[in-house]
Amino acid sequence: MRRSAERISHGLSAAGVADLFACFLAGVQLYHVIPPSLGFVLMALTTAVAVGLSLRQGKMVALIGMIGGFLTPYLIRTGHPDVRGLFAYLFLLQVGLLAVAWKRGWTEIAGLALGGGLLWTFVWVAGPFQPDDAVFLGLFLLLSVASVLVAGLARRSVAGEGPPLLALTWAAVPGALLALAVVAGQGGFSTTEWAFFAILAAGVLVLARLEPAFHPLAWVAAGAAATLLAAWAAEAHGPLHAQEPDRFLATAAALGALFAGGAYAAHLPWRGRSADAPGRWASLSAAAGIVFFLIAWGATREQRTGGWGAAALGGAVLYLVAALPVARRRRERPDDPGITAALAALAVAVTTFVSLAVPLQLERQWLTVAWALEVTALVWLAGKFRLPVLAGLARVMAILVAGRLLLNASVLDYPIGERPFFNWLLYGYGLPLLAFAAAAWLVRQQERQGEPADTRFATLLEAAALAFACALVTLEVRQLYHPGNPAGSRPDLAEAGSLVAAWALLGVGVLAVDRRTLLPSLEWGGRLLLAFAGGMAILLPGLLLNPLWDHGAVGERPIVNLLLWCHGVPAALLGAGIAELRRRGSRKLPAALTVVVLGLAFGLVTLEVRQAYHGTYLDAGPTSLAEGYTYSAAWILFGTALLILGVLGKGKPLRYAALAVMLVAILKVFLYDTANLSDLYRVFSFLGLGVSLLALAWIYQRFVFRENP
Repeated sequence: MRRSAERISHGLSAAGVADLFACFLAGVQLYHVIPPSLGFVLMALTTAVAVGLSLRQGKMVALIGMIGGFLTPYLIRTGHPDVRGLFAYLFLLQVGLLAVAWKRGWTEIAGLALGGGLLWTFVWVAGPFQPDDAVFLGLFLLLSVASVLVAGLARRSVAGEGPPLLALTWAAVPGALLALAVVAGQGGFSTTEWAFFAILAAGVLVLARLEPAFHPLAWVAAGAAATLLAAWAAEAHGPLHAQEPDRFLATAAALGALFAGGAYAAHLPWRGRSADAPGRWASLSAAAGIVFFLIAWGATREQRTGGWGAAALGGAVLYLVAALPVARRRRERPDDPGITAALAALAVAVTTFVSLAVPLQLERQWLTVAWALEVTALVWLAGKFRLPVLAGLARVMAILVAGRLLLNASVLDYPIGERPFFNWLLYGYGLPLLAFAAAAWLVRQQERQGEPADTRFATLLEAAALAFACALVTLEVRQLYHPGNPAGSRPDLAEAGSLVAAWALLGVGVLAVDRRTLLPSLEWGGRLLLAFAGGMAILLPGLLLNPLWDHGAVGERPIVNLLLWCHGVPAALLGAGIAELRRRGSRKLPAALTVVVLGLAFGLVTLEVRQAYHGTYLDAGPTSLAEGYTYSAAWILFGTALLILGVLGKGKPLRYAALAVMLVAILKVFLYDTANLSDLYRVFSFLGLGVSLLALAWIYQRFVFRENP
């Protein structure tokens, strides 16, 4: 019964407060018997009475008073907007509501009071905002956040409860940061707005250091600052105006120093008490330093073209100095994961700034080279200090490098130059190749020394290094034939032969290196390169660019001409690869490559005969009788040579190939020569075939089919 009476009394009090608001509003707006200024005062007093009365009459009265209080400035307008009076009134209203919420533990009332103040800030910015208003809006936002925090801390210390009002800090800080960002953008990013933003950010860092649960808010503040700074840089849809860089750089430096320095200071022990999760603070310090540096460079690089490399090295030195005391603490406590994580974060900052120094001082195409060098540095640091997080970062950097060098078509648009071999390609792919090879070697060394090592990562690094080597060789050959434009027109016969020879030579070289290293990655890399070279030898010089139907010059000189380069040299290199593979006990791939080599050799013999009768271009002119006879003679001699080599080397594939070639020659003699050659050529053709077959029969009987006694 008593509870029902309390509810009735609370409802009547709320209705009375609402009736007072309605009466004063009607007197001002409908009947005009109350001046607006007096009406504002009366409604404000009603709000104060309602807030005070709610301590005895319940939450409903406070809610009605709060709604009326926040609507009063909108409903009662004096015609002269005054930012000082309005936000002073709103702040007092917030303080009163927070006091009641603190006393009664009404978290929702405190939240609505905070939301009402933030909403009025956005309304004012969208309406009668003037640049001079930024000071009062900044003060209001800072005081609002401070009052929420004080109310929460006071409630926890007095009532001994959990921090229900402190939970509002998670809304107050991001809301105030957003409101300050809007004010700064509307006010032209003046120094005043940045000062208020920095004060709030510094307060957030202190709060997060004192209350570890609020550590994510420090990242929120840093992210908001970086976003706002980037928005300032992009305000003019491009680089900053000529008069802005100095102030922009000063602001970026101040924010970077605030977050990087503040986070670093927060990770240090204070009054004998270690920081909670020092690795997170060190990570924030490293990330802030790098991000604000990059934003400053990106916004002002066109106005200030020099000195960025030196600035990056300066940042590396600063973080290196900052890492020294952390390294000493880690030696004292090697098992402390927090100190280990902090050292890892600072080491990442050092290596990042060092890797940025080269591309920032030179050209953007050096950025990938710098990243590749950072992979090696991270792998070394991870092994030296046993920091797994650095090894993980090295993997991410390795993926980025591989993607930019192998999947990025814009690499071909870089200013490569017109020099063969000694050009940007040699450095742009050669240095990452060496860096990845060195990183893989470091991982292998860690494994040999019994330390924890990711051998799969080492294998991936080796595979990437091989891919860089293949890309380098390919692009250098393209550069040789298309100076300054490796992405030029399709290759001709000479370039195709050069590409196949380069791939085959690289495959043989990789297998030769693997004799000493015995690495599975090199073994498979050499196999793939030889297989690729063999397939492309058939596809390019053998089919697509064959001068029999593709109009291309092969040279006037017989035998020593382009045909020997495009068919003979790749065949010889693939033959060396076959020998290397057989030495390793391989069977299937050498057999397939043997077919390729024999096909190239047969094509070379045939095309050389064609060149002897037609000169530079093989796709023009009829086939003479002498040329037709020469084909038969050349094939018979080629088959005989294969048989002799097969007998001397005891190689069955060569003997089978000799039989196949002789079969082709026989078919040609009986099917073509009989019908097309004249009497004398026909006689010589059959005579030569008969003598050859007798000689082959004797060789097989004497050396192949002879039984041992």
